[in-house]
Amino acid sequence: IKKNKFDICFVDFRMPGMNGLETIDKIKEINPEIGVILISGYILEEAQKSEIKKRKNIPFISKPYDVNSLVNVLEKINKEREITSGAS
Repeated sequence: IKKNKFDICFVDFRMPGMNGLETIDKIKEINPEIGVILISGYILEEAQKSEIKKRKNIPFISKPYDVNSLVNVLEKINKEREITSGAS
């Protein structure tokens, strides 16, 4: 993230070392403009769902996901970027 430019990062909820939410927090510290999509193939506990909701504008997709779900999330991120950048 520090060395390369990314528009979007896909982050799995369960990873070794730190969970996906911690990873997203680190990404946003480095570059708040990067879009992130949280994904997981596990059924999340209510506390985990609550932590996701605390981080506004972090889309979540359950695995396996269909292409339409992914496209919808990417379009949402793109629209938010247009609004914040003033583009039309």
